[in-house]
Amino acid sequence: MIDTAHYTAGSAGRTSPYEADRTNRNTEAIRELLFRLGVTAKYKGCFYAIYAVTLCMEEQELLLSVTKRLYPEVARKYKTNWKAVERNIRTVSAAAWSANRRLLEALANRPLDRYLYAAEFISVIWNAVLIGSIVLS
Repeated sequence: MIDTAHYTAGSAGRTSPYEADRTNRNTEAIRELLFRLGVTAKYKGCFYAIYAVTLCMEEQELLLSVTKRLYPEVARKYKTNWKAVERNIRTVSAAAWSANRRLLEALANRPLDRYLYAAEFISVIWNAVLIGSIVLS
């Protein structure tokens, strides 16, 4: 799970209880959506994608510089390199496309003739959580 209770951007590097609660809700929404797409914890990319989308929820500009800022940040947390992060998220995207293509197409708002690239996948998941496309039960 992402440790958001202590450090994020903001005054003195601390989060308010409201911000921590919102981040936890977003994390759970992301996890639930990935599970519905057929992506489980058996994939390293599942954890990478959850963290990447959570970071994008906090700072949207990361979507504009995934290879320079987003993947390296995820790699630092998981003690790997940015290429492994990108590859594992791409694997998760392919798994989601194979397992629940119809839901992935609904989230992307278009038919898909191939699985999404890693950055596209993160963007689709980010958008779905941001606009509340999913309802947690």
